[in-house]
Amino acid sequence: MKQFLIFIFFILFSGHLLSQKTAIWAISKDHKESYIFGTYHSNNKEVFKLSDSVYWALLQSKQIALETDLFSAVDIITPLKRQEIFYFDNDGKIYTKSKRASSTVYGNEDGMPQFIDGWFQVFCFNTGKKFIPLETIEDQLNIVEDFVVGTSIKESLMQSLYQKRDFQEINALMKSSLTVSGYRELITERNAQMAEKLDDIFQEDTTFCAVGCAHLLGEDGILQLLRKKGYQTRRMAFEMKNDSLKKLFYKKVNQGFMVNDSLLQISLVFPGKPYKIEKGDGYQWLYREFGQGNSYFMEYIPLEEKKDLQSVLKSRFELLKDKSLAYLRDSSNGMKGYVRDEVEGVCFIKAFETSLGVIVLGTTGGNKYMNSQRPHQFIVQELKFFGSAQ
Repeated sequence: MKQFLIFIFFILFSGHLLSQKTAIWAISKDHKESYIFGTYHSNNKEVFKLSDSVYWALLQSKQIALETDLFSAVDIITPLKRQEIFYFDNDGKIYTKSKRASSTVYGNEDGMPQFIDGWFQVFCFNTGKKFIPLETIEDQLNIVEDFVVGTSIKESLMQSLYQKRDFQEINALMKSSLTVSGYRELITERNAQMAEKLDDIFQEDTTFCAVGCAHLLGEDGILQLLRKKGYQTRRMAFEMKNDSLKKLFYKKVNQGFMVNDSLLQISLVFPGKPYKIEKGDGYQWLYREFGQGNSYFMEYIPLEEKKDLQSVLKSRFELLKDKSLAYLRDSSNGMKGYVRDEVEGVCFIKAFETSLGVIVLGTTGGNKYMNSQRPHQFIVQELKFFGSAQ
């Protein structure tokens, strides 16, 4: 239910095509300059056609502030709007009866791996910049649950307004579409709270901030509230001439994030920074691509006495029957194949024993992902042991 409500909440700011007008402002006070970007919470590829000024500001900034840390909620929010139904042929290979792109809370599989705010956060972690959430994930979930889902705003109209970068009209549309109390709770009160926090954040160091475009303009918008606090604002130019800035940004985003597990004494590369989740006596590192709907995990399961590897896996997962079990013995005396997880649905995993217990690498996603080689690419990567746990 929560992921459905989040989809409704963020679709208010979703669209497809962009104009040649920038969505970023420079914010300065006391000879200190930072940047604030009006974002679409979407993974549509058109949204990622950013001006040079956005890449420059991201690379220039020492810290990045976003509305919330959605990745911290990977244990309660799944990116796919529904679990797909998978089948297996006589050779145990997986397939689906549909070639369509699976739908996610921020778009679908045809878009970018992350929605654009998530892409900024991946860049932040991969470059070691300081990350600052303006709201807790609990705050946002509470707002979403209190929001009136029946509010009707035509997405096509929102698309048109964002193409023109007409944030003032988007704000007016929001005001006319919501109840007075709904607008106050969803926009006005949050604007005041975020502007107050940003005042302190901007005084710390050069900051790149991205918030939903509906929060920026208007008398109660974040930009005007910052002006009242003594800030000067200027809309930055839209140019797409310096390809080196874009290449440098994507080099950092696509480099992956290495996790060094001190207990297991192994290193593993994820597409982005995973979060550690306690699971019984063990734990799991989990990373989700909220744009395309793919999930990646490494799980540690303490090995009980008198239990072999397959018994451990039977206790942890639902082993698929007949040919769909598709388990194979691999070169490291482990097992790999397809299982069903209670939360994730069908996953492709590789599992093996160490002196400390069982390690499971797993991944899952939508139609296109599970029918591709991408799950295998994550599973077959070589783990680097830096201790005696192997």
